[in-house]
Amino acid sequence: MLLNRERALGYMEKNDVDVLVAHTPENVFYSSDVFNGSQWLNYYHSDMYVAIPRDPEVEPWMILPASAGGRTWIKDLRTYGPPTYTLKNKKEMVVPFEDAEYIGGDAEPSDILGGTLEEKGLAEKRIVFDELSLPLYRKLSGRLPKATVSMSGSIFKAIRMVKTEEEVERLTRVVKITEEALRVMFETVRPGVAVREIADAIKQTAIQESAVPELLIPLGGPNLQGGDYTLKNGDLFFADIGLRHQGYLSDFGRTAFIGTPSRQIEQYYDAVLKGEEEAIKAMKPGVKASEIFKIAVETVRDEGIPHYSRGACGHGIGAGFDLPLIGPGDDTPLEENMVLEVETPYREIGFGGFMLEDTIIVKRGGARFLTEIDRGLRII
Repeated sequence: MLLNRERALGYMEKNDVDVLVAHTPENVFYSSDVFNGSQWLNYYHSDMYVAIPRDPEVEPWMILPASAGGRTWIKDLRTYGPPTYTLKNKKEMVVPFEDAEYIGGDAEPSDILGGTLEEKGLAEKRIVFDELSLPLYRKLSGRLPKATVSMSGSIFKAIRMVKTEEEVERLTRVVKITEEALRVMFETVRPGVAVREIADAIKQTAIQESAVPELLIPLGGPNLQGGDYTLKNGDLFFADIGLRHQGYLSDFGRTAFIGTPSRQIEQYYDAVLKGEEEAIKAMKPGVKASEIFKIAVETVRDEGIPHYSRGACGHGIGAGFDLPLIGPGDDTPLEENMVLEVETPYREIGFGGFMLEDTIIVKRGGARFLTEIDRGLRII
């Protein structure tokens, strides 16, 4: 199970929420384990809801298209819309979830939601959505006049900050795939190769490992160019890579230099490396995200880039880009089993740029790396 259900119930208690409803693609996936590509594309017949009651005696339920498939821990499934599978011998349409209650091809998911709330005795409770459109709010408020219907995106964000064991396993796997893509990248970087060719090699490696590239920023040369720019001796090259595998994201990168680096390049890279190292050393439960940011930036400045400036030096990672933000305005205390990206990149027009970012998990004794690939400047 991806959902940290104990943490979810704790936040529901804290915020006096009787029913927490996931509607966005990320939160539906996180709450149910069901990844439905049609919902991410906002395709016809793609609306999905996962409802988690605070009362342990009330079974959670899920409303999803009849065409959706996958595995879920939720037992109460209610489907709608046209099925997409046909049994050849019987010539009849079937739905992937055999145990689901099929409401009908013309059923409206919002009507199913309202009816289920009534059926489960929740028509007068406080119902909070992660995302709530005005039409849905009006429909539910009209049907359930004694209910309190509202929206709070912050609750799911808070729940998702701390990862379950299944989430950590998925994040570890996507990190390994991304590291393989980086190894291929280093093998491809050489004089005369266009940035576009390196990007293609990264994408091909990801796809071979059943991952989907969602973030890819490869840049080279003194003016940070991509596309058809051809690398030459004396160029810096870096890539920031984000892949999705089993619904979970990676986001980290590395830097290469073609030739013999100057003293300035060595000094600057050592500075960003030291900044990342000191930030990671400080990452323990109870330390504020803003304090980690301050350590990273001040260390880079002290180590040789006095003008170094960043809006953030990392963020949580999971089914999406999660909180906390390692930035000056986020005072969230770190908690055990938060998984974060820590980064101290540097870019300067006329000089080039570095990308240094790693995935770590917070533990009681400090941070542990999920990334294992060498963090030094790769000399080509």
